[in-house]
Amino acid sequence: MSVNPTMSLQKIRAALLSGDFSDLADLAMETEIFAGHLARSRPDQHLLRDIKDLARRNLPLLEAARKGFADAIERRRQIEDVARGLKTYNQSGKFRPHGGTTRLEQKI
Repeated sequence: MSVNPTMSLQKIRAALLSGDFSDLADLAMETEIFAGHLARSRPDQHLLRDIKDLARRNLPLLEAARKGFADAIERRRQIEDVARGLKTYNQSGKFRPHGGTTRLEQKI
């Protein structure tokens, strides 16, 4: 087998810990290739246990990275919304389109 599964998972872990995501797409492809080979081979229990342990250790890092990307996308959307102009809300908290008037209300 040309792809070393434990090495791929260790590289993914190192990339996630360092924040260098530039190689993750290639590493994911490498891992997919390995998974295809694994399905056709008869791996020993030691290798399967190593893969399971490495994958389990990587899962929280992958989740944290996914959440970080989602948070960054949301923050960017918020910044773009602010750049588009004023938005107001009524007393019940529902969005009220800004009618183009420059008059502001003050709640008492």
